[in-house]
Amino acid sequence: MLREDLSEKLIHLTRDFAGKNGEERFLSILEQKQIDGTNTNNKGSYNCICFSEAPIASIGRIIARKGHSVSSNSKEIRYSPYGFMFSKEYLFKIGARPVLYQTKKEYELLPEDLKYKHVEFDLSKEKIVDWTWEREWRLKTDQLPLDPKNVTLIIPSRAVLEKIISDYQSRCRAVSSRAFGAFPQINWHFLVLEDLGFKI
Repeated sequence: MLREDLSEKLIHLTRDFAGKNGEERFLSILEQKQIDGTNTNNKGSYNCICFSEAPIASIGRIIARKGHSVSSNSKEIRYSPYGFMFSKEYLFKIGARPVLYQTKKEYELLPEDLKYKHVEFDLSKEKIVDWTWEREWRLKTDQLPLDPKNVTLIIPSRAVLEKIISDYQSRCRAVSSRAFGAFPQINWHFLVLEDLGFKI
């Protein structure tokens, strides 16, 4: 069923983290051919990979507005215009599920095997906690291997695309083709935000 408010795709966007900016993290993930799970934003010690089911148009508008505040807690957008898009059906089959937006008290009521899905949501506080705009899904895993058949790469512009392909081919020529598998052929699908009318 087609809906304007939800997408049939799930998107994982990179962001500045652990001394790397979003672009650097994107290129690192691409080179390793996998996204690593972390527990950075989780309540608990569960390694997860996070995705959004918001339509690409909504995500593109948010990224394009630098410093956009998404809730009354005045936190700015943390995401870069680089990411990875998967079909919802593919990720669901390997275990991804929508998160549970709840208060901290409700977290304690969850059975252990569901606690990784908790995201705080509280409209009763003076500073409201509301990240529901992210429409988040989580996959509880240490690693998600990337296969060109199952993923589309999200990048900001054609200029970036040309640079990524050029730099990547140069690196691939410098090492054994066996080490990089299919990477020298650049057989990935790309979605360029600039082509959708977003100026990042």
